[in-house]
Amino acid sequence: MIDFCYWVNLVVIASTIFFPQSEILNLLSFSLSFGPLMLAIYFFRNALALTSLDKVTSLFIHNQAPLTMFLIRWHDKSGLFAPAVNGISEFGIPFLSKWYGSILVFYGIWALIYCAIIFLIFGKHIKRRKLETLYSYSMADPKTSKRLCKRGEKYSKLFFMVHHFRMVMIFSTLAILCYYNYWVGLLWLVGNHAVAIYNGATYCIDYHSSRYERQFLPKNKSL
Repeated sequence: MIDFCYWVNLVVIASTIFFPQSEILNLLSFSLSFGPLMLAIYFFRNALALTSLDKVTSLFIHNQAPLTMFLIRWHDKSGLFAPAVNGISEFGIPFLSKWYGSILVFYGIWALIYCAIIFLIFGKHIKRRKLETLYSYSMADPKTSKRLCKRGEKYSKLFFMVHHFRMVMIFSTLAILCYYNYWVGLLWLVGNHAVAIYNGATYCIDYHSSRYERQFLPKNKSL
């Protein structure tokens, strides 16, 4: 529950419910939602498979925050949220300082807590019980693990955090386009949800095909 996506969702909840007029929290929520959280739909192969509660829940964790921030940014008719109250800041140094400053502070706090809990306090417990974390999920992928272990396995945790931070910053930067351009943001939302729909269709076909094949197994065994 301390993985990055849960923290972003908590920030979005805090921003929309408790601090709707906070420009800093609004920018932070938008940047992380449209950046790394939307990327996670592709990275974690999220699927809109209505027959699987696990897959639907995982998709909602990664798509509800960007959908919420898109509606607040472009379709806020109540006028209660930061973009309507404070206006939209022009692109420039003041905007970038708020955008990246909030990301760096948030990421720094999360990284310290995450590393302390996952790698130090509960490191042996997680390894013994084979619990899945963002780090273990990354290491399970052959290409990613090879990249993280290029200097040896003992440096894999360091390279994991560096790689994760780099991806957060890159995609948070691309989220600026979504913040200032309606159609770019809409296209980014639709494209990622199209991936989720495709993954869901593939999952349902594979799942029901395997169930169909299993019903013939007893007959084959009897023969």
